[in-house]
Amino acid sequence: MLITTLRIKLFALAMLFLSAAFSKPNLKPLNSNELDQQFQKSIYFLLKNTSPADGVRGSIIAAPSRSHPDYYYHWVRDAALVIESLLNLYVDPRYNNSPLKAQIRSFLMDHMKFNSKIQISSQSGNGLGEPKFWVTGLPFLGPWGRPQNDGPALRSINHARILEIALREKWPEAGQLVPFLYAAKIPADSLIKRDTEFVGHHWREPNFDLWEEVYGMHFYTLLAQRKSMLFGASVATAFKDQGAAQFYTTQATQISNTLESFWTQGKGFIEATKFVKRGRSKSQLDSAVLLAVLHSEVEGTRFSVNDPRVLATFLSLKSSFNSIYTINKNLAYGTAIGRYPEDTYDGYITNSRGNPWVLSTAAGAEYLYRLMKSYLKTKQIQINVYNKAYFAGLSGDSQLKSGQVLSPIDRTYSLIIKGLFVEADGFLARILFHRNTDGSLSEQMNRENGFMQGAPNLTWSHASFITAKLRRDEAITIGRAFLK
Repeated sequence: MLITTLRIKLFALAMLFLSAAFSKPNLKPLNSNELDQQFQKSIYFLLKNTSPADGVRGSIIAAPSRSHPDYYYHWVRDAALVIESLLNLYVDPRYNNSPLKAQIRSFLMDHMKFNSKIQISSQSGNGLGEPKFWVTGLPFLGPWGRPQNDGPALRSINHARILEIALREKWPEAGQLVPFLYAAKIPADSLIKRDTEFVGHHWREPNFDLWEEVYGMHFYTLLAQRKSMLFGASVATAFKDQGAAQFYTTQATQISNTLESFWTQGKGFIEATKFVKRGRSKSQLDSAVLLAVLHSEVEGTRFSVNDPRVLATFLSLKSSFNSIYTINKNLAYGTAIGRYPEDTYDGYITNSRGNPWVLSTAAGAEYLYRLMKSYLKTKQIQINVYNKAYFAGLSGDSQLKSGQVLSPIDRTYSLIIKGLFVEADGFLARILFHRNTDGSLSEQMNRENGFMQGAPNLTWSHASFITAKLRRDEAITIGRAFLK
């Protein structure tokens, strides 16, 4: 107890020491016209990377480059995150009855067929944790970091969302689609059931992380697996598969308990990996944690966007990358965020110096928009040891105290909401400042000069930008009164 109390006090002192870094942002205003133009260009480039002419319809290439680096493959995880972005576009009411919505729906049908193909080929090879496929649907069998067990979890989450949408909108194909997506059979022969059974029986096993470098137990993977189990339980219940529903719910609870071990009070952030068995050891401060929350949050559960430990991790990432990337000395734009401070992959070779990534920087924006939205929905901001210095900097209120609860009638509440929005905009402004003139977004931004670097037109980069922009729109809708 004494040690825990001491750690909390030390962390509070560290936050106080860093309070200068949490001063009110003095960022260049985001150009909304440029933002809207890039949003449309990112949709264009993302869709251009789907169903390549030399592949099976429904496949998604990570990037169009075939050398230096060769990203012309379908990665299960990357594809799932692209589909998440497309689903976010699909359900946006602004696109009702639009050609884009029809195009997305058509592609989703092709994509589900492709997923069935690679699920079956995975089962006959290295299992559903197989991460990488040729665009023909055959698994890549060369040396690689496998298994990667986040893929089946993320894929099952998307399929559960598609099932719900198809039933709600009464798609003409729903009759054939329902048993294709979920059937209460063992051995599993439907898209969702195959993945949820795999997740439920294999989540305790070590695997490679989303960066494909470290073999161990990963916060990112486990959070995705927990959401997969919760969604799987809901689907199983709807289809009266009660035994499966109970099993999935039990696994979700056990995963939640395991996730608690990733929070390290002494470090003040959520660690990315535990029980490293292979791969380079590092500080475990990693943007993968922030991405995990954005991709796999379940509202009302631990490690949601408004969990103070997530904010503490975000602030640690921001502080670390501000100190190591030269481009972050330009304070007119938000912080360029990389993967992790010790990164040595520069987009081409693995023994160089790592750079900021577009998708990690967009994640900074998305996180703050969603945090802002969560405070607006609950109509309160609870001040604690993790956020006090940061919110004092955003609001200019040096009298904030841990335990204080702010409501919309408090001026400081309004200033924090507006400060979060301005800082979130700064991350997107950073990407707009460094993007290519044609709107293409590579994997990375050079740490010294900001020029795009690594795989060109990375599909995940565009997906992350699209999602961040959609979250911004939601934040404006709910928080308009505070943004004047």
